[in-house]
Amino acid sequence: MFQIVILDVDGTILDSQHHLHPHVSAAIRETLSAGVRVILATGKLYTSIQPLIAEFGLTGPQITCNGAAIVDALSGETLRSWPLQGEPLQRTLRVLAADSVPVAWYISDRIMTDAPPGLLDETLTAYLEPTMDRVPRLDPDLLPPPLKLLTTGTEAELAARLATTSPLLAPAVRIVRTAVEFLEYMDPVASKGTALTEVLAMLGIARAASLAIGDGENDIPLFAAAGFGLAMANAMPALQSVAHGQVPSNDEQGVVHALRQYVLDRGEAHNQERPAP
Repeated sequence: MFQIVILDVDGTILDSQHHLHPHVSAAIRETLSAGVRVILATGKLYTSIQPLIAEFGLTGPQITCNGAAIVDALSGETLRSWPLQGEPLQRTLRVLAADSVPVAWYISDRIMTDAPPGLLDETLTAYLEPTMDRVPRLDPDLLPPPLKLLTTGTEAELAARLATTSPLLAPAVRIVRTAVEFLEYMDPVASKGTALTEVLAMLGIARAASLAIGDGENDIPLFAAAGFGLAMANAMPALQSVAHGQVPSNDEQGVVHALRQYVLDRGEAHNQERPAP
């Protein structure tokens, strides 16, 4: 029996238009009613998932900014974080500035940029992130250290950027494709997997009792830290290759199928098999 389900947000519980289907919401709330804990593990800010937290009635630690922060669902308090800072941050900014790449600087409660309005704003708005705050420059001496730096572009542009920046920054900086549109730069320790390991320790839940569901390359460490990982049919090939199983796509409400097959119906069958006291 799984005691906890960890859910990615974009591409997993939300459909391709970034909407929450009523059947997905109902299945998540039913999972909670069955006594199974549910947490979100997302690249989004905490403020961006507050409506989902309220919709489902979630409590306890939630994984945000691709694992760079663990935040309490109700208070918004940061319980643990792994920001990018020091020389690795300085070097990342220099490398991205050399290519004139617009950058989103994520901290616990907002996103900042020194780029003019454009594609970066449009893409983040489509993903239901808050409007970015404009600052004169992304200066580590003036701003809190970022939980992550995010860049966007076409798939070809991001592939080229990954190829050129990795030799200059790795392993001091973790670079990850979090969606088709995003390439992100983080502290090398920060990941959804690191955060999940911390969360399981906080809650006293064994790794084997955890089920993770996701779609992106940033979910690979999450699957490694969980007892069982299910990839959406729309998942990136790299995640599908390490998953224990696959469920229908986000546009087909695949999370409903996953919760039914692996948590709710299995739990009912398990309860039916228990001998009478």
